[in-house]
Amino acid sequence: MNSKLTLTLAIIALILVSVYMLGEIKKTKEKINETQSKSVFSIDSEKLNRVSIARRKTVVQFEKQKGRWVMTSPSKHLIKEWDFENNIYLLTGLSKESEIKEEVNLKDFGLQPPNMLITLFSDSKEETLELGNRTYTGSSLYAKKGDSVNVFTVSGIGITDLEKPSSGFVDMGALPVKMDQVKSIEIKNLQKSFKITCKNDETWFVGDKKADPEKISTFLQALSSLETEKMKYSNETADILKKATQFIKIQYADFDDSGLYVIGSEDKFYDCIRTPTFETMKIKKDNADLFFGINAEKFEERHLFHIHSHDVEKVEIKTKDKNIICSRKDDKWVVGNIEIQSLNSLFWELEKIAWTEKVKDFPSAENITLTFFGKNDKKVKEFSILKKMGKDKKTEYVLKIDSSIYKIEESKLLKIVDIILKDSEGK
Repeated sequence: MNSKLTLTLAIIALILVSVYMLGEIKKTKEKINETQSKSVFSIDSEKLNRVSIARRKTVVQFEKQKGRWVMTSPSKHLIKEWDFENNIYLLTGLSKESEIKEEVNLKDFGLQPPNMLITLFSDSKEETLELGNRTYTGSSLYAKKGDSVNVFTVSGIGITDLEKPSSGFVDMGALPVKMDQVKSIEIKNLQKSFKITCKNDETWFVGDKKADPEKISTFLQALSSLETEKMKYSNETADILKKATQFIKIQYADFDDSGLYVIGSEDKFYDCIRTPTFETMKIKKDNADLFFGINAEKFEERHLFHIHSHDVEKVEIKTKDKNIICSRKDDKWVVGNIEIQSLNSLFWELEKIAWTEKVKDFPSAENITLTFFGKNDKKVKEFSILKKMGKDKKTEYVLKIDSSIYKIEESKLLKIVDIILKDSEGK
């Protein structure tokens, strides 16, 4: 008896659930149908390949080429793609806010002729939205579809930006390239030139020397953010590169932009022409310096040392009066029987040291030579600290590695070496 009752209740519950689910499905379908009936465009933004914006005097057209949006009329230019894609997202999501039911005179709404026509194209269809005057609140516009006489209102959000002149869409960046795709840069300074190249998609080199990735990143960021002041529509062939004495060549190309641009920088200015190979920048004034007048050394890896303590078994420190040997013993650094804890600080400081300038000469009153040995007394690294008393009675010093002399960023190196020398005496 209990089992029959349980089965009956289960069947009733199942029926109730089914009825509820059918009702919810019906509501969802009605909601979808209502949303679709209010949607202005049926073309999915992902399937768009062309957009036309016709005003009373001009027609601005955009096409998707090689995966990116570009302007094709009234002239061919790269555009502020992120802004444009945001406009497209808002445009394809437009809904009818309210419909005008009574008979209307299209002229009264600015729809005969319309103030603006927006046409979206996909591979299989095209749809046109005619836009007229703004409503009395100013936040909406009167509109109608090109194949209908029914008038409705749409939100002005997403439309306002499309009302700007064609030049307002243009990417005014001096170098409109995707910097994360740049793999080679050639920089020419007067009679000298050098290349910066990325190998294995991660390591940058200046010539055959390793470059500092942070400096390369900063340089590319600076180039990508450089903007032109204004744009000139020009069909002339501007052969400025043949006259150029300094320029940057980016080996990257994906679009032929024929515009001539002017870049302003206070009282210094540059002519900039975009070409398929982006051999783009010529300094018009010889003394102008933005990213130019730079040399290869400024991109080099500036950290002087990559000495790891676990690769070193012995450190020799020579001064005019002393010659001490620090040895590793049971994971401790010792001179004889004296533990030298300060030697650990030396390794930490060496990792941070970077040079700021190479100098030809540094007449010094004193020098300290440090030599690092690995297993079997194999020399790992050797350098000298050259120091002298400066004019302000402050000690000045540089580092000499092989035949090169480097000024370095502010460092505790000299202080640590002095402590090691004192510690070795048991003081």
